[in-house]
Amino acid sequence: MKILLILADGDVAERYVKRLVDAYTDANLYAIVYYRGAIVESEAVYCRFYRFDPTSLSKLESVVSKRLSAAYIVMQEPRDVLQVYNNLRSLSRELPIYALDSGGLEELPKDDPNLQRVLAGELLANRLMALTPNIPVSAQYVGLGKGEIIEVKVPFGSSYAYRHISHIAQNKWHIAAIYRGGELILPYSTLMIRPGDNLLLVGQPNILKTVYRAIKIESGQFPAPYGRALYLLLDISPNRDDRALAELENALDLHRLLKNRPLYIKVINPDSWKLLSKLQAVRQADIFIDIAYRPFNLEQNLLKELWRYNVGLIIVSDEFFCKKHSRVLALKSQRPIWKLGEKPIAQLKGAAMLVSSNPTLEQISPVLFDLSTQLSTQIELYPSKGDEEGESAILEHYENLAAIHSRTIDVKHGDDNAVMTLRQRENLLLFFPFDHSMIKKSLLDFLKLKQAEHMYSFLTEHHQLFVPVL
Repeated sequence: MKILLILADGDVAERYVKRLVDAYTDANLYAIVYYRGAIVESEAVYCRFYRFDPTSLSKLESVVSKRLSAAYIVMQEPRDVLQVYNNLRSLSRELPIYALDSGGLEELPKDDPNLQRVLAGELLANRLMALTPNIPVSAQYVGLGKGEIIEVKVPFGSSYAYRHISHIAQNKWHIAAIYRGGELILPYSTLMIRPGDNLLLVGQPNILKTVYRAIKIESGQFPAPYGRALYLLLDISPNRDDRALAELENALDLHRLLKNRPLYIKVINPDSWKLLSKLQAVRQADIFIDIAYRPFNLEQNLLKELWRYNVGLIIVSDEFFCKKHSRVLALKSQRPIWKLGEKPIAQLKGAAMLVSSNPTLEQISPVLFDLSTQLSTQIELYPSKGDEEGESAILEHYENLAAIHSRTIDVKHGDDNAVMTLRQRENLLLFFPFDHSMIKKSLLDFLKLKQAEHMYSFLTEHHQLFVPVL
């Protein structure tokens, strides 16, 4: 993880800091120093804000450490930039420094190998070139410059590896080109994406962020790239003592199994002294407990907390998920949802999925392989016997990934009624794609064999994981 120092002042700095906060990355921590202007402080856990004049050496020294990876000086007054540079160099001769030069910085040394000046005039000239017709430009200056064109490398084990273009739903975004082995390939329906391919994506910037995360999921990292922490929503209202205690124990087991990712426990309706005492006993360095003694408005506050704590997995009860407005809110979060089952997580034996012809089942494959590995469970696939040709394509995708990961999968070809078979099984984690089609449910869902993802409401005895898909 890189620790970056941002020294901000002026209009450009305000926009730069806002983009840093909005861009969210789990790989950087930001120390942001400012002393005037309209910098808006964020509560994101990966940002730390300090308000003081960085031209003061004694004050700047308090935030400079050997752990810094680089410093970025984005200040509007040339004399301030020069003074801050001198202060940084007096504290470290090797620290990489990037300074925005809007003019008047001729006194910055030309022989400092660890200093890079970013020339504002050059950037503006390049942008104007991009707006001039019939002039070739480099890719970074094409378009609006707002993130509508990105390039992403497909990692080994990605859900996009070994998938055909025709099996990838591209709504409000498209794969414009594929670069492989130094060659440009224009996509066609039967083209298969391979690990190591560079994909050129075009679309809505907010959609592309989600696509980027989906492509970059790698084994052993879950709940990344959705986030780093686990978040348990724990209701301890009257008559829920036994259920709430079981939910707490399950969350603690999951916290242990997933390499002790930080666990945030949000307690609502606190009406059990017994459970409140239990919660105090489990608090530790990577387990955080927040008790909402006043009514907690989920719609207004939940999404803010998920972002603030860098949450990658939300843990909820079945009674929470069965409510339509809760599923709507869960879908808005764009995080995987773990719906707790009846048996302890510590007793899980298998990671299972109902297979239909739904192409979004390919998107959740990296999460299934990742979690089954971390939980040491066997992968089981249950064809629903709807569109057999479509199901065969999904099964082929999973068998390819199993070979890549040196895993075995158990395909239950002989089951005439996969749902009834699963109801007779115990200690499974079921995987489902999560999109708008799952907001509504009805008794007719049982007849929709081509939409096996709707079977979750008939299998509530099992733990279930709902993975957001595009």
